[in-house]
Formats: sequence, C-alpha cells, structure tokens
Amino acid sequence: MVSDLYLGKKVDLNTLTETGENFYLDPDDLMTHGAIIGMTGSGKTGAAIVLIEEMILKKIPVIVIDPKGDAVNIALRFPNLSPEEFKKWIDPLKAQRENVSVNEYARRLSEKWKENILRYTGSLDVLKRLTENGEVLIFTPGYLGGLPISVLHDLNIPEDISWSGNEDILLERIKNTVSAILELIGRNPDPLKSNEHILLSQIIEYCWKE
Repeated sequence: MVSDLYLGKKVDLNTLTETGENFYLDPDDLMTHGAIIGMTGSGKTGAAIVLIEEMILKKIPVIVIDPKGDAVNIALRFPNLSPEEFKKWIDPLKAQRENVSVNEYARRLSEKWKENILRYTGSLDVLKRLTENGEVLIFTPGYLGGLPISVLHDLNIPEDISWSGNEDILLERIKNTVSAILELIGRNPDPLKSNEHILLSQIIEYCWKE
C-alpha cells in the first residue's frame, strides 16, 4: 500500500498563513479524476509538479501530457543544489532586474532552494531519492529537442526487409500499423470488418511495393 502523498503545509484560510501542520493526500483519491483550480499565477502548475514529484518518490509511474510545456521542469534536477548547477538556467535579465550579477543570483537561488527544501521536508536527501526513483523521458512530437515521436514514421517501408520471402511479415506490419492508427482516431480497427482498415492497408501495401 502506498502511503499518503505529502503536498506541503496546511494554511489558515482566514489569515492565509501556514499552520505548521503537514497536508497529505490519499493516493486512492486519484483513482478516478482530480482537478487543480485557481486563477492565473495562483500556483496550479507548481502544485501539480509537487504532486508528480511526490508520486515519483513513492515509485508511482506518471504520464504527463503537457501542451503548454511547463511540466518539463520536473526534469530539472540539482543533486547538490550548488550555484553552478543553477547558473546555466538563469535568465540574465532576471539578475539584472535584481541589480545583481548572474553568479550572485545563482547563489541566492541555491540558498533559497536549500532553505525551502529543509523547511518542508527536513532533509536534502529527498533530492537524491527523487533522482534515483524516477527517470524522466520527454517526448516531443514534431520537435527534435526531446525524444521525437511520429505516427507517420511507421508508414515508411522497413529498409532492412524486402518483399521477397518476407511478404507475411510485411503484411502483418501493415495490418498492425493501420489498426493502431484507426484505434487512435476512434474508428473500427478490425482488419476483416473495417472498410477503413481494408482501404488503408491496400494503399500502404501498394506504396511499399512501388
């Protein structure tokens, strides 16, 4: 059984100050659906990242679909929380607005992270466990910055297999590819009963043979 997920400290709704009491979420409450609601800048993304990181610490697999791109910050890991680790991610304009150098801004950020992590978890060891418990893979459809994925790539004929002596293998490949595509768009994927499946299979087979 997975223990409760620690999400931070409880807040007094009248004074909006922390009570010092820990706030936990029962993971069973996430078996159906959940929602994080708030106005712009209220911390919805931050709350989601805390929840995701807590699940990683509990070794719960997480799949994140993030059109906006904020959740990739989960991949930022600073095992030592050193200023050098922060420096390359700092926007020089932010340091300029604070009237400090990039090095000084990185040092302050490093100290702030250490202070907050110790305040809310009691130990910096949580960073080590976060790194050890989960590998972050970022899939980026149509972009080479991460791990690119493309449905159209599967429509290319395999370069290492010829039709001579391998017709059954290639026809099976076509059948599985078409079934997967139809499944994705909510159409009947049955290779024997689906008109769409028969048509697409014939088109791909013709193109591969040509």
